[in-house]
Amino acid sequence: MGRLLTAHWMFAIIAAVGCALFIVITPAGYGLDEQSHVYRAEQISEGIWWAQLVDLAEGWGGDVPKTLYDYEQSGWLQSNSVDRSKEFYERSDAFDATARRHFGARPYDVDGARVTTDFVNSAVYSPVPYLPAAAGFVIARVVHADVAGALTIARVLNALVYLVIVFAALLLVRDLVSRWLILVIALLPEVVFQSSVITADTFSDAGGLLFTAVVLRLMSHPIRGLRTSTAVLGLAALALAVMKPSYAPLLLLILAIPARNLGGTLSGWITKAAAIVVPLVVTAGVYLITAGPSADLVYQRADLAAQIVPAEQLRHVLTDPIGFAGVIIRTITIFGDSWRVGIVGLFGYDTIEVPEPLKIIAMALLLISGLRAAKLRPRTALLWLVAALGVFLAVIGALYLTFMPVGAIYASGVQGRYFLPMLAVAILGLSSLLPVYVAVPRRWEPLVFAVPAAFVLVCSVAVYAIALY
Repeated sequence: MGRLLTAHWMFAIIAAVGCALFIVITPAGYGLDEQSHVYRAEQISEGIWWAQLVDLAEGWGGDVPKTLYDYEQSGWLQSNSVDRSKEFYERSDAFDATARRHFGARPYDVDGARVTTDFVNSAVYSPVPYLPAAAGFVIARVVHADVAGALTIARVLNALVYLVIVFAALLLVRDLVSRWLILVIALLPEVVFQSSVITADTFSDAGGLLFTAVVLRLMSHPIRGLRTSTAVLGLAALALAVMKPSYAPLLLLILAIPARNLGGTLSGWITKAAAIVVPLVVTAGVYLITAGPSADLVYQRADLAAQIVPAEQLRHVLTDPIGFAGVIIRTITIFGDSWRVGIVGLFGYDTIEVPEPLKIIAMALLLISGLRAAKLRPRTALLWLVAALGVFLAVIGALYLTFMPVGAIYASGVQGRYFLPMLAVAILGLSSLLPVYVAVPRRWEPLVFAVPAAFVLVCSVAVYAIALY
């Protein structure tokens, strides 16, 4: 019984239940951009690792089975045809069960009719985040699943990889009080929802938590000797590299690891330098391969594509940094409150919000678990805040370059879920500089952190189910 009350096992049980419930209740095509990620994963399952140029106007994508395309697009159309002004208990967003059954029961046939479609917003990423879902589609073909079954298998494997990665992260920090902050973040309804649909954000969220946990552990003590410590750090850093380039600033956290925990002064610094430089090279390599899709992201806003010129926008930023600071401030002012919603729980294209009482509980848990964690030294805390700020600016900057007309006064498209991979870093850095510490007896920690997090998650699933059905 005592083992089940540890952070890693409590996470595994609670998150597995949450993922299973979200997988069951979330119709195909309802997750944000899920259709694009599904098509990319399906292509990878057929051995097509990178998207192709399919349309000079829209950009990059490929051929996917028509039955899968119809199933996803049917859900996408439904989820974008709802009345978002109603309260969740007044809605029935999954209103066309007949269409879902019709399209879902068709065979998942890769040798049958195919559709050429663009998925430029997923084409910009490395294939790695899509490997679990791709494996699911391979299994679906082996067992001759229908389309609904194929998507379910892909979602289950996607969620399973999330569970395994975060379980490993919590296992690494099982002796550190910061484990409860990682657990609270990993059980946020938004994080669990994202791990239950097909999206690259699943890997970003899990990879960000794993990398943070590895650094925290190595700051405290080595992981079963020098070779294991070096290997785990290298794998975690590489995992960060194949995520979105915006998260590369998190590599700065490696500088906080004492060299003695990586083999000594000289060898430790060489290891740290390699753990930063090699992932940056990998990130640059992925960017070069996906330069075409990245350039064509402007076509996501067809009405403004002619005014969105990333090179000109970058020149504008570099020549007027004070003006760009104003862009950052206005973006925070306009969208800041929506980021709070997006971090805790904002589900699908139909944008079902977690109710305010649940948001308050979730934010309180983040605050208390952050203040409960061991304090970082002031210099280290500042480094962590710089890394978090780097991610924050990179996320806003990327969307400002590829999503906004040249000279725009704010950046649109910035969503709270984009900040989840660096949330633990920001909270630990900030809480370490505050003269406040929350003391919680060890035996009460599961009750204080895991139980309320589970309550928020289960209630959020119920809210989403009510809004859908």
